Order: sequence, then C-alpha cells, then structure tokens
Amino acid sequence: MTVTARHLEWVPKPFRDGDLAGGGSNRLLGRSDLSATEILIREMAQNAWDARKAGGTPTFDINLRRLGPREVGILRRELGESYGLGLDTVLTDEGLRGLEISDRGTTGLDGPVEIGRVTGEDTQNFVDLILKVGVPRTDGRGGGTYGFGKTAAYAYSSCGTVVYWTRCRTPEGLEHRLIASAMGPEFHLDGAQYTGRHWWGKRSSDGRTLPLRGDEAEALGKAIFTARFEGEETGTSILILDPPVEHLSASAGGSDGGDEEADAQEKALEPAEVEALFAQAAREALRLHLWPKMTPDVPGGPAPMNISLRVNEQAIDLGTPEQGAWRYWSGALRAIRRDGKGSTSGDEGGDLLPPKIVRVTRSRRPVGTLAISVRNLSIDPPDRADDLDPHAESSGTGRLMLMRGQTELIVKDKDVAAGGDLLGLDWFAVFKADSSIDADLASTEPPAHNDWLPGGGETDGEKYAKFLRRRLPVILCSELSVHAPLPEQQNAADSTSLAAMLGLLLPAEPMRRKSIEGQRRTGVIKGRRGFVITGHRLLSQGDRLHQHHMIDFIVEGPDGSTLIELSCRVASEESRTSLSLDAEQLMPEWRRAKPSAENPLLVNVENGRAASVVLRAPLGRAIDVSLAPVED
Repeated sequence: MTVTARHLEWVPKPFRDGDLAGGGSNRLLGRSDLSATEILIREMAQNAWDARKAGGTPTFDINLRRLGPREVGILRRELGESYGLGLDTVLTDEGLRGLEISDRGTTGLDGPVEIGRVTGEDTQNFVDLILKVGVPRTDGRGGGTYGFGKTAAYAYSSCGTVVYWTRCRTPEGLEHRLIASAMGPEFHLDGAQYTGRHWWGKRSSDGRTLPLRGDEAEALGKAIFTARFEGEETGTSILILDPPVEHLSASAGGSDGGDEEADAQEKALEPAEVEALFAQAAREALRLHLWPKMTPDVPGGPAPMNISLRVNEQAIDLGTPEQGAWRYWSGALRAIRRDGKGSTSGDEGGDLLPPKIVRVTRSRRPVGTLAISVRNLSIDPPDRADDLDPHAESSGTGRLMLMRGQTELIVKDKDVAAGGDLLGLDWFAVFKADSSIDADLASTEPPAHNDWLPGGGETDGEKYAKFLRRRLPVILCSELSVHAPLPEQQNAADSTSLAAMLGLLLPAEPMRRKSIEGQRRTGVIKGRRGFVITGHRLLSQGDRLHQHHMIDFIVEGPDGSTLIELSCRVASEESRTSLSLDAEQLMPEWRRAKPSAENPLLVNVENGRAASVVLRAPLGRAIDVSLAPVED
C-alpha cells in the first residue's frame, strides 16, 4: 500500500478537572544525577524487558539517524496540524534526526485501544503507555514501578513528540497499530484551555483518540521506520523526533551548555561529530546500566537480551563480557546466578579466579547475595578508556553495583572505600537483592529507579535500604581490608598480613604445605621482637614472562638478628589449585639481609634495620607471598 493521503488527525486534550499539564508530565522523573541519555536508555530498556514474551529472548535496538526528505514530508503531512510544540519549524529542517528505538520478542502494545470498562484479565499495555501517565507495577517484577518512565521519551525530543508503531496479538490475530503523541506546555486556543498533551490518530465519534490500525498502520509504519516486523514477530518501535543530541557537545567540553562559549562550540561541530558524541554517550549508558542483560550465564552462551546500537545504520561495538573490566563484573554476576541455582563452580571466563560469595541476611531472612571479584593490578592494570573500569585513584577503593533480583537491571553504582591498602589489588562487587524483597526495595526507588532510599526507615523497604547502606560497606571491609590487630596480636598480624591480602587471589587449599621442612613459623616472637611489613610495590615488568614484586619489612626489637623465611604460592593454569615456587623460580634479591648459604629463602636480618626483597613470579598468575620470622 502506498502512503499518499493524510491518515492521522490531531486531537489535543482539553483541560478537565484533575488533569495534569503536559509540561508537568515531563518533570515526573524528578531530579537525578543521571544524564538525559542514561535515563532514556534505562527506561526504554526496562519497558522492553517488562514486555518480553515468556521463554524468548527480547531484542532492543537504538538507532540514531538522519531522516530523508520523503520521511520528513510524510511526518509534515501527518503531524502538520499542532499548536505550541514547534513542529512547524522542526519539520522543515533538512538535517532533522530521529531516534528510533525498537524491541522485538515482546508482546507489543496489546489490549484495548481506548479507556473503558475492563476485567481483571484484560491487558492494558496500549492505554497504559499511550493514554495514561503513572501506571505502575506493584509486584517489583518489572523494571518500572511508577509508570512515569515513558515521559523520558518525550523529554528527549526538542518538540516533545514521539511516533509509536506496534504489532501485537488480538483475539482476531496479529494487528498493526500506529499513533503519535506529544507532551508540551499548556495552551489556549479558540477560547478553550488545553493541557499540552497531543495525539495524532483516529478520532472516534465521541471525541476519543484511537490508533491507526491494520494495513494502513503497517504501510505508514514502513514509510517512517527502518525496523520491520518479520514473520509473526510482535513488539514496538518508537521514533523520537529531533532528539537534542547537540547538548552532548557542551557536556563533552565540560560546560553545561548555558553560556555563549558552549553555544559557539555546538555550532562549530559538524553533524557527524555530534552523532559521534551521541554514539559515545549511548554506548557508555548501555554498558553501564545494561551489562547484566548482555551477560550470558556462561561465556559464549545466549544473553538474556540482545542489545544493539546504531548511528545512521552503522553498528557501534558494545564490547563483550569477556573484555576489559566487564569480565570482572560478569564473573561476579555469574557466580551469583550459579549460587542461586545451588551450583558452586563454573566457568568464570578467561583467566579469572572464582569471586568471593557472601550471602547477606537480616534477622536470618535472605536479603541478597554479594559477589566480589579481585584484580591484580600488576597483571591487569586499569584502563581509563574503559567505562566499566573503576580505575580508583586510591588503593582500597572499588566499585559496588546494586541490582534487584528479578530484573537484573542496575539500580546504582558507586565507589566504596573498603579501607586499608590492598597492596596492588582492586575489586569489583555486585549485590543482587533476593527476589523475595524486590517489591520492598522497588518501593523505595525514586521515579528514575536509580537508588534505594532509606527515607524515614518506617516501611519494610526503607528498613532494607537502610540496612544495606550500612551493612554492605562493612562486609566489603571485612572481606577486603587488612585489619588493625590488637596489641597482643600485633606481631602475628604483621607477619601474615601480606599473605592474607594476596591470598584473596588464590583458591583455598585443604592444607598448606610448609615450604621448609623442620622449621616452624611463629606469629609472636619471644623477647619483645616484632615483625612489620612496611611496604609492597609492583615493579615494572622485566620481561614478558614474569611479574616482579618488592616487599619492605623490619624486625623491631633489641640488638641481635632474626631469621626470616620467604615462601610463595602461584595459581595453576587451571586456577583451581596453587603451587609452591622454589628459590630458583623466585630468584629472590635480598637487600640489607644475609641469605642462608644452604637456602636462599632464609635470611638473617638485623633487628631494627629496614630490609627488602625483590622476587619474581610467572606473569598472568595470582600469587600468595608470605614473609614470616622463624623461631629460634
């Protein structure tokens, strides 16, 4: 069917008692520390995930493109009649862009097409999204809980206008539906007051707005959109008109876009440069907020959701869960998923070691699961170009990501100081709430769904939010930090602290073999001597096969000397066991210490004199180094 005649009628909404002005609707998401691009992508992806069909894998595609003359002409014809939106100017712009967001493998906007009498079994997806504002889910199973997320699409359009094309199942079979909608400022026209909400569709005999349906909707959808419906596919596509992506140029230059310098910068950028900035911002938002949806249970397996990003039909690489910092996040999430299924082992992907799992409870009730992945910075240094890499400025600080249990959508990511010096390590932590408290936690989220707010701590959800804010940093400190020992424990703690920290990287062994037969380690040295490790440095790589460490230490005490023993374990290639390294493999270089002629791993150190050792170990393996005094 060729589209030549006008099919859509303009239906502005008159003010009636209790109506909300359209401009106010755009502010329903409230203030947030998220960017407009982040909010849009989070909300649209949540909508797609909530609408997924049972047993299938939904797809979610974002495509920023320049609209051609034919498409702009059709939009001008169909949406030309309006008031107060600026469409008359937008639809004459030769460089007009549209942001097309599509989901497939979803139910589409099914159910009745007008608000009326319903039964408990009726789905209301069309009227809830198109005709209403603030229709929440109350079971915590969906990403959205307020029902305000759809306003993000209007807010991302300079003219507040969005076109919807959906294909869904009805009692009569598959049906195409198309309608346009806008949110703008309230206005007066011909003596009447209007809310600023607009629709373009079919006007019913009683003045209600209905979508274009059937073959007409399909033909008009194909003329405007690039994404199609194949076979018996169902789903929804939206086209956001004139997304103001130029604002990204101001943010990229460190300005808020409110001064003349920012305006001049925006004007100076070529369209392709602006689109490249959008591609970067959208890619970062997809990776940061939706990486769990792109992470399969096992490396190479099917992901929960197929997500893609395009600019002018050119695909943008989103990376994979086995690349960069993402592999630490995916390793932690996979460990949580396995733990929830009662499995204790699995493929972490690449050369990662098993993350630490902590089950979090409150009054013996499950609250969720915390997984901690640790990175050896000498083997895998931070990458500042990686948007998923915490690359903390100070040792002991890592990043914690929070997610609800059923949706696995990131609610919040934040840096947390676990305390202490991790001696060349950093960490990635994922907390996934128990599904039984999803609804409680969802009730504490602001409209943008980007935090769990404890509020007054009166409701169950607020109590859980308050508990997690207090408890999770404590658990991280307990699992990661070198604790300050009591005075009577000082020597024992100092002699083993380095091994305790580096040992986080190694799997536990049933028994640790003594590296030197006939010698027994002691934690506290008699005669008021104390052993202290004063520093640890990761040295530059001397070759492509080894990592090099320098450890500083001192024995505090009266005149005399103390016998010190060095031992080291390294993870096997399978990363499930560890092996002891001998003196020939470690090649220790002692400074201000006298090695034993029989065993280079034993040295005499003068009490009160600082000493150090440089050792080497295989590159790409986790190590556990131990320095300890030996009893006289």
